Amino acid sequence: MIDAKLQQSLRERFNPEGSMLRRQQLRMLEILLYVDRVCKEHNIRYWLSSGTLLGAVRHGGFIPWDDDLDIEMLREDYEKFVKVFPDSEDFALQTRRNDKYYLLPFAKIRDMRSVLSEYGNNANYKFRGIFIDIFCLESSPRFAYVGFGVLMHAILMLQKCGRGGFTRAIISLCKWLYYGLVVMLRPL
Repeated sequence: MIDAKLQQSLRERFNPEGSMLRRQQLRMLEILLYVDRVCKEHNIRYWLSSGTLLGAVRHGGFIPWDDDLDIEMLREDYEKFVKVFPDSEDFALQTRRNDKYYLLPFAKIRDMRSVLSEYGNNANYKFRGIFIDIFCLESSPRFAYVGFGVLMHAILMLQKCGRGGFTRAIISLCKWLYYGLVVMLRPL
């Protein structure tokens, strides 16, 4: 955890009380608390992930400049969550199943009382409020882990070989394949 003096300095610099970012973070926290109630009520397991988890551990809350909140669930819990999530006046579940313009391979819980302009074009989205992301994780056969490990090893080896044009192209291709496969293998 970051000491209190540094934490205060970061908070004042990036998201002082009352700033738009701080208000957005607090609304995301309200969404998370709602999701937590739904998950507890239906015995659904989830956990914080990515920068959200890092912020909780390192900053005792949000990373001061972070503008999103991520959670993950295993496939079984994710499917159950999608079935039981109660849309309300305050929150809506957004997936490719209920918003034909939403093309991301994960769900969002959207705040129905705000509008958030995201990078790219979300003008056609059915729901456009402040959100939290919900990622579904699949259990994968052992060969998938081995395959990704081999691919990452190849990337590291190519990086050690030098920075020539051919090497950069191969590194770029390998990274594209790796991250492309990760996105393609994520559930709908």
